Amino acid sequence: MKSVNILFLSVTLLSSVFIGTSCSSLKPYQPTQYQGTQINQEKIDQLEVGFTKSQVIYLIGQPSLTNTLTPNIWQYIYTKKSQEKLNIEQNLILTFDESGLIVSIVD
Repeated sequence: MKSVNILFLSVTLLSSVFIGTSCSSLKPYQPTQYQGTQINQEKIDQLEVGFTKSQVIYLIGQPSLTNTLTPNIWQYIYTKKSQEKLNIEQNLILTFDESGLIVSIVD
C-alpha cells in the first residue's frame, strides 16, 4: 500500500513538472500587424519636386502624419509588427513650400 502511494505521488509530481515546464514556453498567437500607408517604390519614384498637395494625395493617398505646427511637412509611415518585433518598413517625408508645392522628398 505504501509503495502504491509513493508511486502515485511520484507520477503526479513528474507529470506536474512536465506540464508546468511545457506550458510556460507557450505564447499566445499574435498575428502580424500592419499600420500606416504602404507605398510601393514605383509610386515613390513618380513623385517629383513641384507636385501639388492634391497631386500627391491622388498618387499615394493621405499622409499618415501631419503636424499642426508644421502643416507643410507630411509623413507617410508604414510599420509592421510581428512576434514582438517592430520593424519600420518605410518612412517617407514630403516637405511643401507656402504655396503647397513639394520642395523636398526624403525616402
